[in-house]
Amino acid sequence: MSQHFIPALKYPILTRFYDHLAEWYFQRGTFRPNLIDALDLQAGQRVLDLGCGPARLAILHKRAHRSLEVTAADCDPEMLFIAERNVRKAKVDVQVVKQDLGHLTLKGPYDRIYSALVFHHLTVQSKKRALKKISELLAPGGRFVLGDFCQSERLKERMQFLRLQFFDGFKTTSPHAEGWLERNLPLYFKHVERIHKVSTFVGPMGVFVCRKL
Repeated sequence: MSQHFIPALKYPILTRFYDHLAEWYFQRGTFRPNLIDALDLQAGQRVLDLGCGPARLAILHKRAHRSLEVTAADCDPEMLFIAERNVRKAKVDVQVVKQDLGHLTLKGPYDRIYSALVFHHLTVQSKKRALKKISELLAPGGRFVLGDFCQSERLKERMQFLRLQFFDGFKTTSPHAEGWLERNLPLYFKHVERIHKVSTFVGPMGVFVCRKL
């Protein structure tokens, strides 16, 4: 498994601040509620959070649906430490595991898989490997919900997205601005729909629902 990754805020020294910063940001907008609604979680399902970060979403899902089997995966050792701490503090049964999205080794099937704001950190080859493996991990009738930066369809969005690119780098983020997700998700899933898009000060963010029929 590759040990190379881009930390959540690019620089490892900033990882410890991501948890509080992300909670403050996502409580202000519609991105997280739309992602949660898109999952349409049902009792007893197996759920996989890829790139879980501090595991806030995984904890939220488990609290709302006690019968879910929830696995939270990330490749950043410091972020995994924070995730495990949050799970213990929340006193919920969430399995926290180390996984590289570009080299997933988990065993399916999962009824729901989701990833939020991680794919723009992956190289194109890692994006492809991840999508292929995710499609294999999904149970029949399952769905993959992806929330990330999406195509910049207007000049204003492209200019906003430059702020993120100067911070996170151009190599992994440029494909998103150019519509890579919109073009490639249908290559791995039979039904793909972008159900939500919001413009932010660092570019447009979208929520995609990918179904395995």
